[in-house]
Amino acid sequence: MSERFKQQLKDYAEGKLSAEEKAEMEKELEKMEAYQAYLDEVMGEENRVAGQEPQQDESDPHAAKRERRIIQKGKWRARISNAFTVLAIFIIFSIVSSLITALYFGTGSPNRAELYRDVIRSAVAVSQPNVSLNLSFNTNAYYNVDFKGQLNKQIGDARINIGDFSMNMFLGLPRSKDVVWRTETEPQRFVFVDPNRTKLYQGEKKKSAESGFAGEWVTLDKLPEGTVAEAFLSLDRFYSTEELLKMFDGKNMSPEWFAVYTGDDSGTMSPIGFPYYPMWHHDDWTMTGQTVEKRGLFGKTVSRGYSAPPVDSLDGKIRNENFMKTLYLLQKYKRIANYVAFDLNLDARISYLEENGIQLYGVAVTGPTKELLKLRDENWIASIQLGEVRLWNWNDR
Repeated sequence: MSERFKQQLKDYAEGKLSAEEKAEMEKELEKMEAYQAYLDEVMGEENRVAGQEPQQDESDPHAAKRERRIIQKGKWRARISNAFTVLAIFIIFSIVSSLITALYFGTGSPNRAELYRDVIRSAVAVSQPNVSLNLSFNTNAYYNVDFKGQLNKQIGDARINIGDFSMNMFLGLPRSKDVVWRTETEPQRFVFVDPNRTKLYQGEKKKSAESGFAGEWVTLDKLPEGTVAEAFLSLDRFYSTEELLKMFDGKNMSPEWFAVYTGDDSGTMSPIGFPYYPMWHHDDWTMTGQTVEKRGLFGKTVSRGYSAPPVDSLDGKIRNENFMKTLYLLQKYKRIANYVAFDLNLDARISYLEENGIQLYGVAVTGPTKELLKLRDENWIASIQLGEVRLWNWNDR
């Protein structure tokens, strides 16, 4: 401290300074107080790191209070700084994960989300007789995609919503699935009987109304006129797809799903099969047209039209090829397929079909109850199991 400054301090204490000099001196003193406070804070931190308590000037009654205030301010600055750091990391992570999620699920033709949707829908179609799934998806941050849709059945000419389906996937891994049935019970899956077993009971359905096979026919007979029903028919032997399609030619009913024999006992394993209308995949569709509509200076909306291959009502070949193609798709994405439809045992079943071909032993049909009742006199029908019944909604074929 200079001698001049010491003299000014003495004059300030004795009141000898002018008003202007006094104001300047007070400003200097305020600066020195701020410097001292900062120095006390720094020295206090150093003493705490060294395991020493900061020295306090016991002659200054405001020292402890001033030190607490400085420490409190430091803590709040640290808290705010940490909060902003965490928030910045969270925002950056969210942005990066959203970009990675969009790239992962949105690239390719079809993109992964569309491909996984195809796998999920196909798994339901081959494992649930006369059940289809309308499915949409929504990609989220953090590498997730949500699939949601409705499970439907064909009863007469109406598509009946029988349940709600939802599933979440983390990247390519299924993580959760939820099915809420709108009907009282889950649709039956063990509804067809192996022809090797039905031969033992082939005569019983015609001889006795008390037999298990004849009981369903009695129930069908008691249903009133003006209703439509779903029925699962087990056959007396194995049929080719072409043969079975011809059986329905000219009948006032619609086949909806065909059970395919894969060398297993249908009484112990869920059947697999294919719907009457093929399960078309992305490379089956042909683009028929495209329109581009401008939106603003740089935006545009592109609309495309697609058509599926034509299928004749008696064409078994294209249906068989489509079924095998679907099984190969499910085999490629086996983890997803088995998660949706439990254990499809795809490797063994595909191997059997490649060696023995496609043989049908059951069919799900729908139509007027009295038209279905006429099948009781058909020798190729071994047994029947009724499904759902609805009021009349039918246009005669």
